[in-house]
Amino acid sequence: EKNNPKDFFNNPQHDRTKLFLSQIL
Repeated sequence: EKNNPKDFFNNPQHDRTKLFLSQIL
């Protein structure tokens, strides 16, 4: 599966994704 950057940032559905985003932000 390939995740598009737009979809990745626009749809942070998973808690792990949110955690990842909060770490880089």
